[in-house]
Amino acid sequence: MQKSIKISFVVAIYNVGEYVEACIKSLVSQKSDDIEILLIDDGSTDQSGEICDTFMNDSRVKVFHNENGGASVARNTGIESASGEWIYFVDGDDLLADNIIDKILVLLDDKYDIIYTGHAALKNGKSKVVGPWLQGQKLLGKDDFKTFQRWMLNKYEFGDEFAVAAPWAKLYKRAFLIDNNLRFTPGVKIGQDKLFNMYVCEKAQCGIYVSEPTYFYRIIETSRSKRYSPNIEKSYENLLYKLKDYIDGLNRAELSEAYRMRKITTFMYYIVNDFCHPDNKKTYRERREKFLYYLGQPLYMNMTKITDYRMMSWQEKMLLMGIRKKSFLMLDLLCKMRRVLLILSR
Repeated sequence: MQKSIKISFVVAIYNVGEYVEACIKSLVSQKSDDIEILLIDDGSTDQSGEICDTFMNDSRVKVFHNENGGASVARNTGIESASGEWIYFVDGDDLLADNIIDKILVLLDDKYDIIYTGHAALKNGKSKVVGPWLQGQKLLGKDDFKTFQRWMLNKYEFGDEFAVAAPWAKLYKRAFLIDNNLRFTPGVKIGQDKLFNMYVCEKAQCGIYVSEPTYFYRIIETSRSKRYSPNIEKSYENLLYKLKDYIDGLNRAELSEAYRMRKITTFMYYIVNDFCHPDNKKTYRERREKFLYYLGQPLYMNMTKITDYRMMSWQEKMLLMGIRKKSFLMLDLLCKMRRVLLILSR
């Protein structure tokens, strides 16, 4: 009789050849036959796919080589191919904590739809536990999941100590995902994790949070959240419009307010990653015109009125002031200080 699989680790991999071997080793080193490891190579053009194949001698490992379709498609492949009772998503440049599997297996309970765990940040070989949100354990109900939805939209209300919108450091009951047709949305290049977890929190009835770190999230300074991203606005607007349609359908005032705050945060990304990024070689006039064009679009009009900015950093407050005053000169000077480029993370 075939052994029942408890956890399917789904690893979305795209051009992370420098890190993927360490990622996979952190999974195969877990001493358990109750797991499977699904490596989804999303059409990598570097050596990532070949590295995946070198682990196929481990019977728990399955490798999928897909055409490039984005992280959403890769993770959906994992959901549909998994045989485990629970699904744990891993990014191909991150790590699972050492010898953590026994502690994870103890958490599994059929009454939960989702299990949240703590995580640590890994930068330059050094790790630091993030948060945690709270110490120990907390049972979660519908009110908590509604809170998480606001949290995903408005970081200023809650802070960043809990990666509530990320797909990793979580265990999703596979039957819960399948029964509710919960999938990542193809075509959403930025923020697909947030959209997925908004849907998850709408459907979830019961869960648990455990502060024990199970996951190491690697911080790479050249990641997309820091580098120049011309026309990043189009990708973010795709997410914003999908969030708007979803939130309008729920008719919850507190989510609508949180969404307005999300638009402010997003517009700040436009400023630091495109309009005022030092690698943007367009003229000052061209960059200013683009800033004013987007600021005048209906999606962003009135977004800064009656804004609670108490939890913003001083850099973000200055950005907000520049947006309110429509002062591109002020924003451009701020970004030339370069400090502001370090304080915004997706």
